[in-house]
Amino acid sequence: MAEANGAGLLLTGRRNALECRLGSTFVATVYFYLKFFEQLQYAKDFLAGRLWMNPLKYFKTLEATDAGAGRADKYEAPTAWLQPCELGTIRIGEIEIAATELTAPVVIQSQEADNTNVLCLYAGTSGHFDMLSDEMLPSFREHMLVPSRCLEMGSVAVLVHHVRNFRSRIVHAVRREGFGMEFGPISYFESSKYSGNLTNPTFAKRADFAWQREHRIALNRGVSEPVAYVLDVGSLDDICSLVDLATLNDSISIVTPNHE
Repeated sequence: MAEANGAGLLLTGRRNALECRLGSTFVATVYFYLKFFEQLQYAKDFLAGRLWMNPLKYFKTLEATDAGAGRADKYEAPTAWLQPCELGTIRIGEIEIAATELTAPVVIQSQEADNTNVLCLYAGTSGHFDMLSDEMLPSFREHMLVPSRCLEMGSVAVLVHHVRNFRSRIVHAVRREGFGMEFGPISYFESSKYSGNLTNPTFAKRADFAWQREHRIALNRGVSEPVAYVLDVGSLDDICSLVDLATLNDSISIVTPNHE
C-alpha cells in the first residue's frame, strides 16, 4: 500500500510572502490568505485578532447544506483510506464477504483528532509556477484568480496581505498559551485511486476539496472535549483588510520586478 506524505512544514520568510518547504522540496510561495465569513461581525472579530477555531468534529458532523457547502466533510482526518482491491475477505461469524463485494473504500478515522481546533484559510500561492516570464503572466494571473466556489462560501472576506507577520503573531499567541500547533497546506488525495495510510490525518483531504487551496492552522490544546476556541492574537487590521468579493478577481494584477 502507498503512504501519503504529511504536511509538516518549514516556513521561511521572503518579504511579505512565505516559502513553504516540505523537507528540501519546494512547494509554493504564499502571497496572501483569504478567510470567508457568512456575517460581517465575524470578519470584524477576525480583524480584531479574535480567531474563532472550530474543532475538527464540527466539520465531520456539519450537514452539507447550502450553509455548510465546502465546509462539511464527514471524512475529516482519515488515518487510512483503503480501496476494496487492497483488502482481504471480511468474515462476520460464518459469513464471508469478499472484498470485491465492497462498493466504496474503507475509511478509518481516529477520534484523537476530533478535539483539534483548526483555522482554515484559502491560500493564494505560486502553485506549480517556479519561475515567471512575460509570456507566462496571463496564465499565472489566471492561476491566481480565486475559484468561484470559494467566493460563494461567504458574503464577506478578509484578505491577509502580510502572511509572514500573520504567522508570527499566531506563533507568538500559541506559545503564550502553551499549545501545540501545526501550520501548513492540506495534502489532497484522489479518493477513487489512493489506497493506504495517511501519516498526517489532520492535513489530509479528498481531492474533491482541492479547489479550496486550503492552508490550515491546527491547535492541540490538550482538551478532552471537541469545543470551539478563540485564539487572541491582537489586532490584525494593519496586516489584513476587508475585501469586496464581487470585484476581488478583477482587482488582481501581476507586476513583475521589470515592470514596477
